[in-house]
Amino acid sequence: MSISTIPKIFQKITADYSSKDLYVAKKNNQWVGISGSEIKSTVVDITYALKSFGIGSNDKVAILSTNSPRWCMCDYAIACSGAATVTIYPTLISSQIEYIINDSGTKIIFVENKEQLDKIKKIWNNCSSLETVVVLDDSLIKDESKEMNFSSLLDIGTEFAKSSNETFEDLIDAVNENDLLTLIYTSGTTGTPKGVMLTHKNLISNLEGVFRDLAID
Repeated sequence: MSISTIPKIFQKITADYSSKDLYVAKKNNQWVGISGSEIKSTVVDITYALKSFGIGSNDKVAILSTNSPRWCMCDYAIACSGAATVTIYPTLISSQIEYIINDSGTKIIFVENKEQLDKIKKIWNNCSSLETVVVLDDSLIKDESKEMNFSSLLDIGTEFAKSSNETFEDLIDAVNENDLLTLIYTSGTTGTPKGVMLTHKNLISNLEGVFRDLAID
C-alpha cells in the first residue's frame, strides 16, 4: 500500500468509485445513495470553507453528532484541510463538552441539530478558542455571525474555491503522514479525559496490517 495519508485514500476511492453509491442514508423514509463523485464534491466545498476561516495545519475542528454521511464528509474535509478532527460523543453534557473544546483548542464545531447547538450555547462564553458553529441538519432559522447551517457552509466553500490559488490536490498534497489526524478523548472514568493523538501514519499502518493479513478482493 503506497498511499501515506487519509486524504490520498479519499481521493483514490472517490475517483475509482465515482458513480457508485458509497454512502446510503434515509430521507423521507427512503434509502438514498450518495455517489463517490457527490461525496467528493461536498468534501471539497467543506474543505475550502474551512480554509476560508483560516483553518490549517494543527488546527482542531470538532464534530458533535451521531453517525451520518455528513459526519463522515466533515471528517474527511477536516483531514483534507490539514487540520485534526476532535470527536465528541453526542451524549455528553455541556460541561464535559466544554472541557474537550478547551483542552483541544477547537476553533470550529459541527453539531448535529438544535439539541447539540443548545449545549454549545450554554458554554460558548467559557470556550475562548471556539469561533464558529455549523449545524448539520440545517435547522437554523437564519445564519448568525458565528452560527450557520451546513448548506451555508457549502456555499462559502464554493465561492472561496473560485478565488483560491490552491487546488484541492494542492491541499491534500500538503498533508504529511506524521500530521495529527484526530484526537479521540477517553471516557475519563479514572480522571479527566485524555486526548489520544493519532496521526495519518497511525491509521495507515492499521490498514496496511489488514491488507497484509487478510485476503480482500
